[in-house]
Amino acid sequence: IIRAAGLDTVRLPIKWSAHTSSTPPYKIDPAFMSRVETVVAQAQTAGLGVIIDIHHYEALMENVGGETPRFLSMWDQIATQFRNAPANVYFEVINEPIAPVTMADANRLYQRVIPVIRKTNPVRPLIMGGDDWNSIDTLDKVTWPKDPYLVATFHDYGPYNFTHQGASWMESAPPTGRRWGRKDDLKELSDTYGVAMRFKKRTGLPVLVGEFGVIDVVPDAERARWMNTRRRTIEHAKMSWCAWDFAGAFKTYDLKRGAWFPGMLDALTGP
Repeated sequence: IIRAAGLDTVRLPIKWSAHTSSTPPYKIDPAFMSRVETVVAQAQTAGLGVIIDIHHYEALMENVGGETPRFLSMWDQIATQFRNAPANVYFEVINEPIAPVTMADANRLYQRVIPVIRKTNPVRPLIMGGDDWNSIDTLDKVTWPKDPYLVATFHDYGPYNFTHQGASWMESAPPTGRRWGRKDDLKELSDTYGVAMRFKKRTGLPVLVGEFGVIDVVPDAERARWMNTRRRTIEHAKMSWCAWDFAGAFKTYDLKRGAWFPGMLDALTGP
């Protein structure tokens, strides 16, 4: 379905920590590794590239020092397993570092993990971003090593009070009914991509907007309009993107109906 829509890549959020031993040598469950291989192969067979990431690693965020050896072991195993994967299989080092992890902590993780991955994958693109949920505001704080195969990433949910309104998993979710398109909304859009474009020009790094989307409690037409404007802005800036998400709380595709939500396919693939 994704490939037939004209899209070329899927980002695969993987909670490796739920399937990895908590004691040395921190072995990933072989059955789970096999499942990830199967999913990657399915996407590849469909003609799609795949971003493999480490997602929802709460223990690392809470105890970065204690979990670092486990994190490095995970990547050693993942990198070894996919060392012969095609060039359009990408590695995203860690999704959305958040407090108490600091940018300094994340930079130390990057410094240590890149050589681990490069042992078996010397030219595979590695995706990295700032802390504070991969904020655009922290992208400049990443220490970028001399490596010609790095991709910078940030996540775009601006304005937050629109994209996350009524989120059921949040204790204090923004109230519903917020619409998008006001003057301050357009300024927020311009400011965000102004920062991103200046970063791209200054560093020469390719930039991936690794997540952008609107929660499904917002009317379809409003969601599609936001997605369309955001996607066109990203592409105008010559950056790549992954929409969040296919069929979760920010869904773009309706599994019950077997169809894209109204306006969403055009928002993602139209002119």
